[in-house]
Amino acid sequence: MSAVYGTPKTVLVDSTPPTGLDASSPADEAANQPLNTSIVSTTATDSGSGSVQYYFDVVDVGTYTANSGWIAGTSYAPPALQTVQLIRGK
Repeated sequence: MSAVYGTPKTVLVDSTPPTGLDASSPADEAANQPLNTSIVSTTATDSGSGSVQYYFDVVDVGTYTANSGWIAGTSYAPPALQTVQLIRGK
């Protein structure tokens, strides 16, 4: 219902997904990447709205997770990952 009581509103729904969207680098589901790897996608197009936003998600078996949120760019550099080295004394 409209915020102005009784005034009809028209809502257009874009149900056609963007085209041309694919992982560019690293490949989708890639493993064992360097700690400073950026994620890059191909450029998508949307015939309905004309604009496309991207969402990148990084998960490492529950120990690390980061995401870009919705962004206009086709690349995302996750916050620096760190390795932990355990040194044991005798």
